[in-house]
Amino acid sequence: MRATRALRAVCAALLVSLLILGSPFFGEPPLGPSLVPVLADLAAQAVHAAGEAEPLKFSELYSGASVFGLTFSDRLLSLAGRRVVMVGFMAPPIKPDLDFFVLTKSPMALCPFCATDADWPDDIVFVRMKDRRTVRPTEKPIRVEGTLEVGSKVDQATGFVSLVRIIADEVRVLEPGEVLE
Repeated sequence: MRATRALRAVCAALLVSLLILGSPFFGEPPLGPSLVPVLADLAAQAVHAAGEAEPLKFSELYSGASVFGLTFSDRLLSLAGRRVVMVGFMAPPIKPDLDFFVLTKSPMALCPFCATDADWPDDIVFVRMKDRRTVRPTEKPIRVEGTLEVGSKVDQATGFVSLVRIIADEVRVLEPGEVLE
């Protein structure tokens, strides 16, 4: 169902782009290339409305750092409240069945909460399972899909402070050979 809505949204965006940019079939563009940014935004909205998750990479979380801390990237801020998908690794767990975990860019040997603040990675995302479901820990790469939250927040159940969170409704171990992005 979700794939059908996404396909319809992409087809509609393609038709609009042909009307704006023109094609050999339609001749001169009736609207004009100045509407390309508008079209891109409409296509993004159509994909979002269809319920498709936007891919988000660890390199897209922050645009820089200063004495005041990390600066959220424009991309991250534009995805706040929307469905995203990220690929990474679970940090070593604190307990055997998890309703939360830390997603990291690369495998970690130590729990990030047990390291000093000098070792604290800046490319981590706090993941809370939706409806307090649980997931089994794994050392394999995983794919996390859910709703992105941005901004400093204290998790009431754990006391952990996070800047970036995903409320996950799907966590899946990647099969050998699947691309890590």
